[in-house]
Amino acid sequence: MKICPTCLARHDDPFSRCPEDGAALLTLGADPDPRLGTAVGGGYVLLDVLGEGGMGIVYRAWQRSTAREVAIKTLHPLTGELAELMAARFTREARVTASLRSPHTVTIHDFGRLDDGDFYLVMELLHGQPADVLLETRGALPLGLVREIGVQVCRSLAEAHARGVVHRDLKPSNLVLESTPTGETHAKVLDFGVAKLLEEGTATLTTSGTTVGTVAYMSPEQVEGTGAVGPASDLYALGVTLFELATGERPFVADSRLALMFKHASAPPPPLTRYLAPSPEVEQLGGILERCLAKAPADRFPSADALMRALSATPLGLAPIEGPPAPRAVA
Repeated sequence: MKICPTCLARHDDPFSRCPEDGAALLTLGADPDPRLGTAVGGGYVLLDVLGEGGMGIVYRAWQRSTAREVAIKTLHPLTGELAELMAARFTREARVTASLRSPHTVTIHDFGRLDDGDFYLVMELLHGQPADVLLETRGALPLGLVREIGVQVCRSLAEAHARGVVHRDLKPSNLVLESTPTGETHAKVLDFGVAKLLEEGTATLTTSGTTVGTVAYMSPEQVEGTGAVGPASDLYALGVTLFELATGERPFVADSRLALMFKHASAPPPPLTRYLAPSPEVEQLGGILERCLAKAPADRFPSADALMRALSATPLGLAPIEGPPAPRAVA
């Protein structure tokens, strides 16, 4: 089924242009979501569902004003008296996040609120693979590629931290890896500010505090709730992520959420040589990741720039992902 982005009329596949106005037709997904084929946000035609989770839905959409495909992520709002508070915080966080310009941070084109109350972010449509999918299908990555991904993510974090934005939920599923025309791997960081919105929006719902993010990548100060969550927390999460990309295993695993939180708070990380053959390069990268995973924020790298310099100095051969990644949008 195809749809006209101008009049929203639907046509069978043999048609390539709308008989009514001559506009080029767009392919409409088969998902039963009732929003598909409708125009939202003052000029975005929803074409397909790319992903869905507890926070909301990600759509492939057509932006009428620029005649380009974009991704739209909807976020389910809170209800009751917290709804307007959430709306104000969403606007504030979205405005700051949209101002980030690093080539390694997903671009936010627009944001607002739909008629049914859902908040939405309009983002560039990425064509690559989330790092967690790559891990699942290909296993551990070459160390040179892991180093390059770390350097690129640090560039994204450095700009965000300078603007007072902390990610709070950095993990492989929030990193999309694209292939450039020259065959290099280009990393993009997703979902800046989303974790903070959820944290602030739910903090008053419990008297015992709320942990936000994915426990497997949380810093000690996040799982304990005893200190401010700042740039050092992102560096810890990046350390966990790079460890997993390099070995195919997370540094901390446990049978329960509570046991895993305890390990983040008190257990030393395993050496890379538990998973990789010893070499000077592995030892150097292992030392960098060990510092990222220090329990005390003050014992980690002082900034994303400092971590980037340390990673850049590692003598690891750069090896790109073999073969172009399958097109995939942020989810």
